[in-house]
Amino acid sequence: MLHPRVLDILEVHHRPRLMAMQTMLFLKPAGSAGRAGTRTAFYIPTHPDTLCGAWIAIDDADEQNGAMWFAKGSGAEPIYPPCPEVGYGFGDKLVKDIKYVKGISDTNDANNMLSKVADKYDQVLGSVKAGAVVFFNGHVLHRSKQNWSKDRFRRSFVSHYANARQLLRSGAPTTPKASTKTRPPA
Repeated sequence: MLHPRVLDILEVHHRPRLMAMQTMLFLKPAGSAGRAGTRTAFYIPTHPDTLCGAWIAIDDADEQNGAMWFAKGSGAEPIYPPCPEVGYGFGDKLVKDIKYVKGISDTNDANNMLSKVADKYDQVLGSVKAGAVVFFNGHVLHRSKQNWSKDRFRRSFVSHYANARQLLRSGAPTTPKASTKTRPPA
């Protein structure tokens, strides 16, 4: 997450200060399913909107073993709010044509409403060699498809960053609830 070469690139876009926010390790063995289309800013909203991901390939990644796909130009789309039953994530509540999104974790495109949004854009395969880094902003729709290989992993390490001079919306209530726990003796 704090590799100097990765930070050098990110600091150009997040001046004056960069904040490292989270990491994820994706392990995709041979035959495993893909991941549904998603947008990271839905789960990690920042204000101003500066979220960026750095996807580092641990193994060579290609179409056969489930490399990432990006919907070119989809970063211009708003962050659609979640279906009321979902209850997590954030979105732009002023969207006229789409009131909410549903099924965003479903790998079946027919059930994933973000797939319909992504279909408006060219899909770009992020085929890369081990050690390569793919940078993308939090609004870009991205996904991976099934690992069709018989014996190859597709492992990746993903980190997310934002400008350190921003606010995070955690979904916590604006007024804290009174605690019913008693404090231990001092």
